[in-house]
Amino acid sequence: MRSIGHKGFRARTLSTLFDAKAGSLKSALDKLCQQASESIKDGYNLIVLSDRGVDAHKTAIPSLLAVGAVHHHLVRETTRMQASLIIETGEAREVMHFALLLGYGAN
Repeated sequence: MRSIGHKGFRARTLSTLFDAKAGSLKSALDKLCQQASESIKDGYNLIVLSDRGVDAHKTAIPSLLAVGAVHHHLVRETTRMQASLIIETGEAREVMHFALLLGYGAN
């Protein structure tokens, strides 16, 4: 999806990682929502929220929280229908996890 070359589709990957020692979860969510808004303004219509790269210094925003926050932020801005939200996460392992991500706004 990231490298789709079909006309009319542009993808941007937004990291859900943040430094828990240096910042708060709230500020990380605010930054993620702002990046999603900017992506839509820049013409991207596929937004990939990714937790790839977790290590000893970076932790991920929980995927349900990330997708729900971005979804509702874009709804409030009335831009939600301009982009699809795609989740790349290692958290989802069971059918229920995937169903919840869909229910929280992932496409």
